Amino acid sequence: MAFSRLLYIARAAFCLHRSLGILLLIGLAVCPAYAVAPVVSNFITPNDNATGVSESTSLIVQFDQSVVKGSSGNITIKKYSDDSTVETIAVTSSNVNAAGSAFVTVTLSALGFGTRYYVFIDANALENGSAEGFAGISNKDTWDFTTKDNDGTLSASGTVSEPIALPSTATTSGAAVDIFDFTLTDGGASDGLTLAVTQVVFNTSGTGPFAKVAFRLNGPDAANVSGTYSSGANTLTFSGLTISIANGTSETYTVNAYYSDNTSLTENQTLILSIDGDTDLTVSGTGTQISGANAAITNSTGTTLNITATTVAFTTAPAGSVSGSALTTQPIVTAQDAAGNTDADFTETVTLTEASSGTLSNSTQTATAGVATFTSLAYTATADGESFTLTANDQIGRASCRER
Repeated sequence: MAFSRLLYIARAAFCLHRSLGILLLIGLAVCPAYAVAPVVSNFITPNDNATGVSESTSLIVQFDQSVVKGSSGNITIKKYSDDSTVETIAVTSSNVNAAGSAFVTVTLSALGFGTRYYVFIDANALENGSAEGFAGISNKDTWDFTTKDNDGTLSASGTVSEPIALPSTATTSGAAVDIFDFTLTDGGASDGLTLAVTQVVFNTSGTGPFAKVAFRLNGPDAANVSGTYSSGANTLTFSGLTISIANGTSETYTVNAYYSDNTSLTENQTLILSIDGDTDLTVSGTGTQISGANAAITNSTGTTLNITATTVAFTTAPAGSVSGSALTTQPIVTAQDAAGNTDADFTETVTLTEASSGTLSNSTQTATAGVATFTSLAYTATADGESFTLTANDQIGRASCRER
């Protein structure tokens, strides 16, 4: 009998123990995973105290546990300098993504350049699955950051006195002439970043043959970088650049030119270049940006093609000689360079001579726009059938032409 009672008591104790275990399991099943409020584990984008932040950044913050939106509250962006509010975002809006993970993303409107900001988050605006609310951020030094500057500028430089002529004799890289210059500046306001330029585009105009000219860019971070001309877009592009202007400094760059083809040129044709720093530079998105207040600069009225005559040539040979009478075909003498281009600035006097026994009359003519057109040249022979050779003389050279 006593043994039966002991067995009964043991069975009862076992049942009670099992019941308590079941209750404990049930309790664990229904209790939430987190019974404490969430806290921030990492400010991912931007980092706290970050500099050079993009003006189009979003906010990403990581918590120690999964969070969701609370029923109300705001996330507020303020300027560090004067505590003015830049943007207030309701946590319930679509700009806030808090969908039950440890990461919360906040989409912002574009921020200003070169400005220090901080972030406030209202208490209980975010919470865990047990409705334990995040305590919030109310100290301006908890999460602050500074956006990159936009104080990059492009301005005219005084290295080259534009406009400058490009002589037709400049046909090699060694004879290239500097025709344009500009200065790039990083204002150095607050971000400590460089102004990094990867492409420079010039707009082209004027009457000159851009396709016959080789252009090269030179400066501290560019050595004879060749430009690519587009007749369709009317642009001259220097790409693949690694120009880096240190924070708060300036660098000057020049464009030089020489003829890759100097045939069929026309005196005083123009090569006009213009560039606007706001629209014609490609800069790195992670460094100083262009200010937006630049004005286009040009090489004034443009580089002019300067034909430099090295000789004179008979471009129309004389013919139709009758002794004592004006030649029926009067000679035309032209001042030319080695490629046969006419030097339109040539206005000197051309004198014709001959070595025969006869005599010439009306044998001098002043050139107009590089051309001396004779109108009444006559040869008086000393015998029938006498031939003569005309020689055109000037300081730059001479040419001969034979007439029978």
